[in-house]
Amino acid sequence: MLEGVTFPCGHAIWSCWAPPSERSRMSTIAFTGAFAGTVATMPLSGVIADRWGWEWVFYFFGIVACGWYIAWIAIVRRSPEHDDRISHGERKFILQTLDTTEAATDKVQHPWREMFTSKAVISMSIASFTEDWGYYTLLTGLPTFLKTVLNFDLKQSGLLSALPYLAMGILLSSSGYVADWLQIRNYLTTSQVRKYFTCGGFLVQLICMLVGALA
Repeated sequence: MLEGVTFPCGHAIWSCWAPPSERSRMSTIAFTGAFAGTVATMPLSGVIADRWGWEWVFYFFGIVACGWYIAWIAIVRRSPEHDDRISHGERKFILQTLDTTEAATDKVQHPWREMFTSKAVISMSIASFTEDWGYYTLLTGLPTFLKTVLNFDLKQSGLLSALPYLAMGILLSSSGYVADWLQIRNYLTTSQVRKYFTCGGFLVQLICMLVGALA
């Protein structure tokens, strides 16, 4: 439940840090970390569970998460104005491209009723919920399927379970560059890029899961 705020907060961070022409690639590189972590932890989880028991999978990665949280608090700043480690020129460039100030964003009055009754918000919420349902079903169910149905051991099932997320990380990272290129060349608008890439990704995921279930 607490991890659920990570991705929305990630978008908020990049809205303060990433120039519009670089936002797609920077955000996708950041979100690729989630899949890179899955690729690394799935095989490692199999080794840990096989050697010390499944409980230590949760202990180990819980400790790692606490360490990551401390590093994040110590290093990351909410906006360029609060970061004294970047140069004046870089700070000026970012703020000029964003064309915004912290003072302006602090005074925003959020139209909560309009947001929660918006067709766009409702449709995106449904799309994200259903996509995450499939994602986490695959994340939690694939190792069990490989072990109980295909009779792989814990180490093998952990390694094989990581392969889909390796592909996801590679495609996510590369798609950010393609999205920025399409916008810079004026082939597609920002709205079109988001709609086409989101719908296309969901459709391919649906097809692959159906093919996998029927194979």
